[in-house]
Amino acid sequence: MDIGKIPVLNISTAAQSPILKTPKKTEPAFDFVDAPFDIIGQVFGCYWLVQQGSNLYMIDQHAAHERKLYEKFMKETAAIATQQLLVPVVLQFSPLEITLIEQNMTLIQELGFEVEPFGPQTILLRAVPILLDEAQAGGMFTDLVDSFSSFERLSSADLKKEQLIQLACKHAIKAGEQISRVELAALIKSFTPDSALTCPHGRPWIIKLTKTDFEKMFKRVL
Repeated sequence: MDIGKIPVLNISTAAQSPILKTPKKTEPAFDFVDAPFDIIGQVFGCYWLVQQGSNLYMIDQHAAHERKLYEKFMKETAAIATQQLLVPVVLQFSPLEITLIEQNMTLIQELGFEVEPFGPQTILLRAVPILLDEAQAGGMFTDLVDSFSSFERLSSADLKKEQLIQLACKHAIKAGEQISRVELAALIKSFTPDSALTCPHGRPWIIKLTKTDFEKMFKRVL
């Protein structure tokens, strides 16, 4: 007996249709603070399914956490807390990179790094943002210096924004990283109905399917 094939939802076209969508800012996207919701479970080690009323929300744990961290960093950017390294990190740079470091020293300090010259092409990294693990210190500062040339036409404010985005991305919960339902509930409750619906890179952290969307997909309604 030919049982046929399971229909496949074409994401590339569905993402542009009303069926699979990021909630619009013109409507209350969700209310996880005051309204009850049920966490159904997680798929593929990254995406959570949350039901609230007649809506099903699919939540990317990395993108959602990245959005919250970015907002937190932006609020704290005037005074990012630093931590002194027990053992300063010695970093080698090219003459051009040393020049870029000297030209951007104010921004480097605003982002929570403390450096000093340690030779013609060597920098001693003494302190880093308190959010960084010491093992990440050298790599993160090197990435920062790389961005000075990559984003040389950006203003100081925009360059700082780019660095905070990278910092949020590196510290956000990763795909495949285990978090509990309690942790997920706390994360989504931190969002309000007027929260931004994308991560700082522009990817949606939440997608909504309504009961009607399901009925249309299963051809219960036209």
